[in-house]
Amino acid sequence: MEEFYEQILKMAGLEDTPDNRLEVDAALDYANHYCKTSFTLEDAPAGFKKAIAVLLQSAEQTPNVQSESVAGEISVTYSNEANATAKSYLKPYRRAVFL
Repeated sequence: MEEFYEQILKMAGLEDTPDNRLEVDAALDYANHYCKTSFTLEDAPAGFKKAIAVLLQSAEQTPNVQSESVAGEISVTYSNEANATAKSYLKPYRRAVFL
């Protein structure tokens, strides 16, 4: 279990703190809900872990800001999909649910 947190936080470039571990747990829950899977700390595949790291990195940034520039005036471009990169890593693990 310790190794899981260390791997994720290293990939995200974050320090190993209780707050960051809580963020890892939240990102794991989000990823499992999004993919309709139930990976645990012990059996999560590498791509799934990478998606969790990307989610952690995006949590540190201003929400939905895609780009910013200052050239005479401030220009900010917003993205409709803040987690697009993470979702691209999660796509192979996503399961279809038929009702």
